[in-house]
Amino acid sequence: MSYPYSKQKLMTMVLSAAVLASVPSAGAALAAGQPQAAQTVQAGQTADAVGIEINGKPLVLPDANPYIDRSHNRTMVPVRFVSEALAAQVDWKPETSQVTVTKGERNIVLTVGSTKVEGAGKEILLDAPPVIQRGRTYVPLRFVSEALGATVTWRANDRVVEIRTADGQAPAAPAEPAPSKDQEQQKEQLTMAQAVDMALKTNSDLLSLRLDADNADINARLVNSQVKDIPSSLIESLDMAQQKYVTQAKAEMAKKVNAAFVKATESKIKLGVEKAYYDLLNAQADLALKQQSLSRAEQQLKIANVAFQVGTRAKTDVLQAEAGVAAAKAALAVAETNVKVAEMKLNDMLGTDLMKKWELKPEKLAAEQLNMTAEEAASLAARQRAEVLQKQEELKVAELNVDLIDKYLALSTYQGDMARNEVEKAKLALEDTKRSVSLEAAQAYYNLQAAKEALASYQKALDAAKENYRLSLLRYQNGMATTVEVMQADEELSNRENQHQSAVYQYNLALVNFDNAIGN
Repeated sequence: MSYPYSKQKLMTMVLSAAVLASVPSAGAALAAGQPQAAQTVQAGQTADAVGIEINGKPLVLPDANPYIDRSHNRTMVPVRFVSEALAAQVDWKPETSQVTVTKGERNIVLTVGSTKVEGAGKEILLDAPPVIQRGRTYVPLRFVSEALGATVTWRANDRVVEIRTADGQAPAAPAEPAPSKDQEQQKEQLTMAQAVDMALKTNSDLLSLRLDADNADINARLVNSQVKDIPSSLIESLDMAQQKYVTQAKAEMAKKVNAAFVKATESKIKLGVEKAYYDLLNAQADLALKQQSLSRAEQQLKIANVAFQVGTRAKTDVLQAEAGVAAAKAALAVAETNVKVAEMKLNDMLGTDLMKKWELKPEKLAAEQLNMTAEEAASLAARQRAEVLQKQEELKVAELNVDLIDKYLALSTYQGDMARNEVEKAKLALEDTKRSVSLEAAQAYYNLQAAKEALASYQKALDAAKENYRLSLLRYQNGMATTVEVMQADEELSNRENQHQSAVYQYNLALVNFDNAIGN
């Protein structure tokens, strides 16, 4: 039997159909750009706003808006509201992160972070995995609607996704579900400032140091009340002078030093919390990257299977793609564990339930240049660090003792010699401390500069890797590249994503370390 098309031509047509099937109708109205992270779009605010109608009636979502997942060109919607509007029931299982949607005899099971869907006794691959945003589970609109027996069309003129059901009924008003304990935890937000405030209120070492500072303040007032009644005119000996002036000076020194070290300890706790906060942010970002990597690997397996079925690709392509999926799943499992460990470490710093979950609010990276030089940073640290203040106060007490010996005894005595030696020791200790904190501040300054430059470089490398992956996938779809080449491009992209995320993390840590080093 003869065929009107060659095998290569047939493969091109089949792959083109497969690619088109993975793109929603709304995708035709979107600009074809490089893959980027999914973003939530508020209806009516931007050109990417998307409306939803069911049988001609607008679907109003009370607290969750649809958005375009640009990396997959899919319209993502909260599964509960849309499914219930189509008269389906939704069940959430937090222990497995699975959503079950049931309508009559139709039953589909979706897993957060996975493109595999169970339905009608078989496994289906999604183009975009379900994700959790602000405590809501988002899924591809077209798949869920069509899986529940509806048809989906895109009205480009007013940017509306139109859903039609067989019965033609208007959508049911979405009910506000009672969230599970797991979802409630995911909804609870935590900013950096809130985390620091919690730690400062619960840290036992800081609370103890504050009590010491209070005691030092009380002791200074007590000493002052005891010596203030001793008139200077009646002081005739060194012992009496030291009792009045040195004791009082030491009490004031203890008061100032304790207060300074309370602030220094607060800064160290703040630094520890910020590091734990960024550790969790970094782990969560890495988990998202691993989910994207798994999604890409599953998409490549889907394409390889289609090519193998029409005979234009060997079985080895499928096996290589399956190996890529297995590796991506293993990396995802490690990333999930890292998130749990980072959550527990942050909760330990905050003094709260170790299993508590947070929705962190990423701090915006400072884009401006540092408004000081390394020399100015070192000088600032030498003026305001608590360690320097302590040495300055110790020097004042030593100098006061020399003055009293000179006035009430004689500097030529043994006591005078010892007192002057103590002054010299205090001066050396002060200079050593200034040099130490100045060096620390300068190093922190240069580390911050280097982290900022590295971040910019890794951003360029990431952009290049994204474009390389896009072109490699396009070449594969047109029969001009192998599965190995696509997997290599995917591995390169994953590496660049990880490097960029690590650079963001290192920059954030360098920033908080610099603030701590200069004594802010």
